[in-house]
Amino acid sequence: MIRLALLLVLLALPVQAETAKVRSGEHAGFSRLVVTLDQPGAWTFGRVADGYELRIDRPDIHFDLAEVFSRIPKTRIGAVSAVPAQSALSVTASCACHAEPFEFRPGIIVIDLKDGPPPGGSRFENALDPPAAAVAPLPRPAPAVAPVVNTGPLQDLLLRELGQAAAAGAIELAIDPKHDAAPAAPDTGQIRILPEPGFATRSGADAPPMDLGPDRCLPDDRLALRDWLPGDTVALLLGPARTDLAGEFDDLAPDRVRGLLQLYLAAGFGAEARQLVPALPKDDAMAAAYRSLSYVVDGEPDPVQAFAGMENCDSAAALWAVLSRNALRPSEKINTAAVVRSFSALPAGLRDSLNDALGRRLLEQGDAEAARKIKATVLRAGPQGEESGKMLAARLDSHAGDVDAARGALDQVIARHDPQEPRALIERVRLAAETGETLPPAMVTDLETVMRVSGNGAEAADLAAALVLARALSGDFPGAFSALRDAKSAEAALWRLLATQGPDSILLERAVLGDTAVYPDTSAETARRLATRLLDLGFADAAGRWFARAAPDPATAAVADRNLAARIALARKDGRAAINLLAGEDDPEAQRIKAQAALQLGDSTLAASLFAALGDSKAEDAAQRLSRDWASVKQESDPLWAEAATRSAPLQAPGGPPLAASRSLLDESAATRKVLAGLLETAGADR
Repeated sequence: MIRLALLLVLLALPVQAETAKVRSGEHAGFSRLVVTLDQPGAWTFGRVADGYELRIDRPDIHFDLAEVFSRIPKTRIGAVSAVPAQSALSVTASCACHAEPFEFRPGIIVIDLKDGPPPGGSRFENALDPPAAAVAPLPRPAPAVAPVVNTGPLQDLLLRELGQAAAAGAIELAIDPKHDAAPAAPDTGQIRILPEPGFATRSGADAPPMDLGPDRCLPDDRLALRDWLPGDTVALLLGPARTDLAGEFDDLAPDRVRGLLQLYLAAGFGAEARQLVPALPKDDAMAAAYRSLSYVVDGEPDPVQAFAGMENCDSAAALWAVLSRNALRPSEKINTAAVVRSFSALPAGLRDSLNDALGRRLLEQGDAEAARKIKATVLRAGPQGEESGKMLAARLDSHAGDVDAARGALDQVIARHDPQEPRALIERVRLAAETGETLPPAMVTDLETVMRVSGNGAEAADLAAALVLARALSGDFPGAFSALRDAKSAEAALWRLLATQGPDSILLERAVLGDTAVYPDTSAETARRLATRLLDLGFADAAGRWFARAAPDPATAAVADRNLAARIALARKDGRAAINLLAGEDDPEAQRIKAQAALQLGDSTLAASLFAALGDSKAEDAAQRLSRDWASVKQESDPLWAEAATRSAPLQAPGGPPLAASRSLLDESAATRKVLAGLLETAGADR
């Protein structure tokens, strides 16, 4: 009875919904969604009114969409949502794309949204729900008469409230020159406040446009940071600047607020300066520039971009335009002279903190000479400048190809455990990845420690990618692939390391993939290296799939790629395809592959001639033996094979008395057996 009661209670409990995780990935030419179910099940996929829909033939499936757009933009997949009360996932396309789903393995469904129109006859373009049968329209009811609503009292109330808010200083009212025009209707379902007819509202946080010169540049006198810091003792300057902010009647004095803000910026206190920007007068044309500077001096990405387009200005604006960029394009036109001159005019503290970022951007742009001038400016400051310039010195050494000097400078920065340590660790791992250097496990520990301390700082993503590569370079490839979940930007570099120096066991575990597997985004060279190693290990089919990503059309590829394609065909026992791929090629490797293909096809004569052209007499002799061209075999330098060739003809019964003839046959047979024994012994030694 107790067991029966428990069974009834369990049957009465609600069934917990199954959670299907939805993850994503961005690839060249397509965006990918991967749906992982706890248990495999039947599913259908097709067109619906607003895109595509995946339906799972199982009730109560909840889709976990928390990380769908964490790794892909919305260039192809515009929206992903779960259909309420159904085990269905809706996918909306935001481009001229088509969907191709497939089941990677039971329980894992992959949906690829690919560029371009769908292939002809694609069943996934069919509507999941057939159109409803046409029915006769119902009689149209008489239009309802809308009740007349008197909005006059409400309008009067709103006007009174706006007037009271303006009197209190909460908002500003201005005459709207377009008050006769009706406000535009909202284009979405969001709730928004439309302007009151006859008035225009303005937020006090809106900054006015900067007062630029005719060349669209901020002049030097607006960005004289050295003048903003009249002395080297920042602590002695901050106290009076803070206490003198308020003027008469405790109102903030605009000039004093601006002075403290500029002092913060010149001293490198960006976050503190940013808090003062809203206290500036509403007509301060430098507000946007101050906000950009506040991010740049803190080494953070600049969301304001007030200096955008000023890289070629002949003023300090060029310096701040370069520093506010995430990166520069090679050979991009910038006013290098203004950048170097303006950097030299900065306060010493800012030169110490910004020299590495500026040097890195100049090297990206391809101007190593300008980067060396930045380094020289820092070194002139003495020992402090020499220490702060270590990172830039390491970058310049690396750029010049002096790997040992770069490695030594970076190791010194890492040993100091100063604020430059995270960037030094990232650069150190990058250098090791380029040279194939083995890293000690201690560097992995350093990276993990710095990541815990740094949290979600500006360098968090680069540190996570460096940790992946450091684990691989220390020999921990399983740990590297495990850490790749949090650093997808390191995927291509990790696969390159696996292809060049990964152990065979990990290579086979990771790289032997099927046709429908999710292949990583790698360079063509990495795919080619993986194909070569897999072919050498005897996995011709896997090698062919990787090679298809390096050279989709071997017929039009370079000679080296055609040779590799022919080797793969040869390993697949397709000698004819190997010969066709190398038609017209006469380089030694191609000739050898064609000779091996000829042997595979049974054309030993052709193989012998190809080996002869290569000067490989040993292979030529082997091919002649297979072709049974005994006349040629007789000419070999190997006396055993030469004698064997003379004995290749059938024995003829000698004339004379029967006893003498029999003895002669026995002697010939014994000599032949001796030759065969010698050949077998030689073949065994060759093995």
